[in-house]
Order: sequence, then C-alpha cells, then structure tokens
Amino acid sequence: MVNVLNTLLAIALFRAKPQDLPSSNQLLVVTTLLAILTYALTDTLHDQIGLIMATAIAQVVLFGAAIYFALRIKNVVERWPQTITALYGCGAILQLLGWPLSIWLGYTVDPAQRSMSFLLIVALGFWFLAIMTWVLHHALDTPKPISFLISMTCQGVVVIGLLTLLGPDPFNIQG
Repeated sequence: MVNVLNTLLAIALFRAKPQDLPSSNQLLVVTTLLAILTYALTDTLHDQIGLIMATAIAQVVLFGAAIYFALRIKNVVERWPQTITALYGCGAILQLLGWPLSIWLGYTVDPAQRSMSFLLIVALGFWFLAIMTWVLHHALDTPKPISFLISMTCQGVVVIGLLTLLGPDPFNIQG
C-alpha cells in the first residue's frame, strides 16, 4: 500500500503516470471509497448528512462515467481502472489537504481569512485540474492542450450532472 501511495503522490507531482499504478479492482474500490469520504468531509455547502453523502456519491459516479466516456471515445476503455484510480486517489489526497481549509472557511468570519482560505481551496482545484490533464494526457495519448479541454469538459459534465440530479438548491444558487 505504501508503494501505491508513493505512486499517487508521484502522479500528483507529475513524476509518474497512471499506468504506473497496478490495475486492481480492490485498489479501485478503495480509492472510490476514499474519494466519496473526502468529498463528504470537505462539503461546506450542505448541513444534512444524507445530502452530503448523496452529493459525494453522485460526484464520484458522474466523474467516473465522464472519464469512462472519454476513454471510450478514444477506444482505450481498458485503461479506465488505472486512470480513474489515479484520479480518485489524487483527488482524495488533495481533498485531505483541503479539509483544514474547508473547516477554516466554514468557521472564520474575518473577510481576509475567508478570502485566503477560499483562494487556497481554488488553488487546490487548479492543481487537481493540472493532475487530471496530466493523467488524461497519458491515458488518452493526446497532447496536453487537448487533455486540458477534455478535463474541463469532464468537470463541466459533473457540475451539470449534479445540478440536474440534485437541483440548484443544494448548491445555494440564488435564482
């Protein structure tokens, strides 16, 4: 397990590729559960555990489906287990790094501190987008600019899917 964690950290630092991970259904299940757990832990939008868990599960399922579809279009669906394991694993690591920031954002009333915690959370989001681009670059054998566009599209699919499934109210959108 230490080797897997080291590989995930290396992927997050752009030093390893998703194919450096073992293709393991057990590892896929573990990283899926970790992704759900860490998304739930960092959810600052909801206050009901059922809605928090529904959002986390929907987010992970939609993300996995979007990545599967991207790999399917490129006819490399056999790469899905390692690709999604890399993305779920790296996502969980970044969510754990962001957890204290989410708590800080939720409890501080000082505008400067709120701004700082929000900016750091956004920076982690951009870091994940870069990781996603890196992973898809290797999984899809596409140039990085194309992988970036695919990453943005997958993220858009997740947001639209969450809004469709859960409606705008869970996201506190004033309309």
